[in-house]
Amino acid sequence: MAKAPSPSPHDGMTLPLREAIEASIDGVAILDGAGNYLYLNQAHAQIYGYESPTELLGKSWRNLYSGNEVARFEREIMPQVQTVGHWRGEAQGKRKDSINFAQEVSLTRYGSGGLICVCRDTSATKESEERLKALIESQRDIIFEIDRSNIFTFVSPAFEEILGFPPATVLGRPLTDFVRPDSLLRFERSLAEMIQHGRDVRSFRNEWIHADGSFRFMSLSARAIRKDDVTIGARGTIRDITKLAELEEQLRHSQKMEAVGALAGGIAHDFNNLLTGILGYAGLLRSEARNPAMVERAADMIEVAARRAEELTSQLLGFARRGKNINIPISIESTIREVIQLTQRTFDSSISIRTDFPVKENYVLGDPNQIHQVLLNLAINARDALDGAQTKEIIFRTSTIIANGNVPNLEEPGREYLKLSVSDTGCGISKEIQARIFEPFFTTKAPGKGTGMGLAMVYGIVRVHNGAITIDSEPRRGTTFNLYLPLYRGSISEQVEIEAIPSVSTSTEPLAGTVLLVEDQQLVREVGQEMLKQLGYNVVTTSDGLEAIEYYREHHERIDLVLIDMVMPHCGGRECFRELKKINPEVRAILTTGYGLNNMAQSIVDDGVLGFIQKPFQMEQLSKTISQALSSEAYPTHAASQ
Repeated sequence: MAKAPSPSPHDGMTLPLREAIEASIDGVAILDGAGNYLYLNQAHAQIYGYESPTELLGKSWRNLYSGNEVARFEREIMPQVQTVGHWRGEAQGKRKDSINFAQEVSLTRYGSGGLICVCRDTSATKESEERLKALIESQRDIIFEIDRSNIFTFVSPAFEEILGFPPATVLGRPLTDFVRPDSLLRFERSLAEMIQHGRDVRSFRNEWIHADGSFRFMSLSARAIRKDDVTIGARGTIRDITKLAELEEQLRHSQKMEAVGALAGGIAHDFNNLLTGILGYAGLLRSEARNPAMVERAADMIEVAARRAEELTSQLLGFARRGKNINIPISIESTIREVIQLTQRTFDSSISIRTDFPVKENYVLGDPNQIHQVLLNLAINARDALDGAQTKEIIFRTSTIIANGNVPNLEEPGREYLKLSVSDTGCGISKEIQARIFEPFFTTKAPGKGTGMGLAMVYGIVRVHNGAITIDSEPRRGTTFNLYLPLYRGSISEQVEIEAIPSVSTSTEPLAGTVLLVEDQQLVREVGQEMLKQLGYNVVTTSDGLEAIEYYREHHERIDLVLIDMVMPHCGGRECFRELKKINPEVRAILTTGYGLNNMAQSIVDDGVLGFIQKPFQMEQLSKTISQALSSEAYPTHAASQ
């Protein structure tokens, strides 16, 4: 009697189960202990290139794989299935036309050696992955992914080509390990904004570290990866822009040299005009020395010309951004009202000035004189733009913004800034002129109506206050200058650092004494000596710091005060004062400079200098400053011994 065949596992399938398997896009098959097909669905047959399952029934699975793959199955995979009960992995199937293809295979043991096989054609996915891999590897930019902690989870091979680090040594390390330390602060802030708020980072430029220790200029762009409305990381690109940055620097240098040329030409023009007056009247003084009226007129005109030269150098220092003289809370609203009160006396009565101050706490830190100068200059500029306008109106407005990259030159993303707008209803400014509006000595005004330094000075002062300025204008539609200054939220009554000379006695009466004048410029040294003598002081002069140190070492008991120029060859004012202080800790000194009280001068003041005189100085100013220094704490003089 023939033995009854073993029941096939699909014989007991319910109709819904069979329908579900037949409808599956994955191939499903049942094989006996010898590896022959007992059942397979339509998808399984089609995966291998057969039109109907009947073509494979009773045949071995070995017909569907190459010889090498069959050997691998029998050597590695089938023993594991029989021992563990299952296996899942990738394999290379062979279609009816003998073309190999990639597939995922799952094998499960049943009964006494039979198999249930589920397979899926992954050739399209593999091709896509290979194409993507090839695309990534061909990219000259670095492609990367990071997690929430800025740890690299993927980098493309370009990382090694550009920065010299193999990708395997980069994965698992924070992105910030590869960024130049002194450019990390703003970068970390931008990354935090992206992770916390899902904001994109676009073309963020900074320097990265190369494996050889050098630096490369890189531009990073990234987009947050979000899951369930939570940012879990970011992916993007990093581009090497070192050559581009070098070209931009060359362009900036070229533009800078062009600007310097224009600046030098403008300075030469204005100073030559002033020197013509000074030298001309100096000649008249010499030829008309016996004519008191002419002498007095010549002296007056020389003084007027010199004051105009002083004003020009003051504007140049503002343009050069030489620093704030003091750093205290300033009420912008109060400053604007002061400017309005001042201008209303001189502006045409047809000009209407309005204000709009919704911001109540509108304080910034800075130099009130410089900020006042900025606002006054913008007000005058607005007045000049109203010439010939039908409606003559100037409007001052304040508001606040959070810096988020929407305003050029605001370098602290996330910081709150006060926005001050000065608008006029005048003639407006064309785009061509706007591009040059802040250049020194550039002006559209008629000869004699302006030097072209006003807006250049405004720009310099705003930048040194860590702010920015923009212009919004169209011809015949008026102009708005927008100033952005860091908003100050501290207590107005609290002690604030003052970057100026400590106040001393206000007495202007000269005290007898001996002054050591340290000045390398002969003209300044000689006129300073004469002025000091006129004020009743004994004067000793030296032409540089080293000479002053040697003289003071031998005669410091006879010297009551030292007048030191800040910038000198061989030994500057700071080094000179420190050496004098070593000789005599009680040394009294006053600093003179033509540069203004910048950071270098401030450091000398911090060392203990008692006063500061800005060149060019007048007799009254010199007398007052010296008297204050000598009278402080009733310091004894040595005039009697002279």
